[in-house]
Amino acid sequence: MSDTAGFLDKWLFRIVAVAYLAVGAVGTTFVNPETHVGSAVIVGGLGLIIGGLMLLSLAIAPLATQSRLARAYALFAVIGLVVLFLVILVVNGVFGIYWDEYWGAYYPDATGILVANAAITLLPLTLILWPCICLTARSQTKKKIIGLAMSRHEISMKEIAEETGIPSQAAKDVVIDAIAAGRLSGNIRGDKFVRATGAAAAAGSAVVLVVCPYCGAKTEQGLTHCQNCGAKL
Repeated sequence: MSDTAGFLDKWLFRIVAVAYLAVGAVGTTFVNPETHVGSAVIVGGLGLIIGGLMLLSLAIAPLATQSRLARAYALFAVIGLVVLFLVILVVNGVFGIYWDEYWGAYYPDATGILVANAAITLLPLTLILWPCICLTARSQTKKKIIGLAMSRHEISMKEIAEETGIPSQAAKDVVIDAIAAGRLSGNIRGDKFVRATGAAAAAGSAVVLVVCPYCGAKTEQGLTHCQNCGAKL
């Protein structure tokens, strides 16, 4: 059960993003020329935009995509993905549509109208929600990690991960960046952050960090091995 939860935590957002791109590509490529071509292209294009936006945020805001808010959004986006797939089927005449002999055109039946209304509501909402959640999640997660580190003399990355819902390595990166920026006074010892106390804290407890040439992780100067990959420095 925990393995499944870990898999979903790590991959759900990515899977949903790629699925939006795939369904959107199908919607814009395989279009029935006898039905609503314009609608199919618009709907498929919306799917491509949503999927592209999600993948872009993985590159520029990875911390936000690993938050609990991101996982909740991904679950909501799955509903939009199903609706996207269904509306593409409708506009291509697979179901929910009929030919009107009098007007000589295709029109949606009751099922098609229901799917179309769901798409009009959910897809724009899915598109608009993520940028707002992304900005909020990244800021709130960083503040919570730093707040946890400041509130205790010693705390492990696993404890921070359990409290915030992000991976331990992502939490460690935030702590290291906060130390380098002077927002935290202390140092990393193995998998734990130890807060500076007394005179060391008052003096700012300056910590010099070096970059590991093997894995690129930041490590406290003076240590003989990288705290991330274990390579000799």
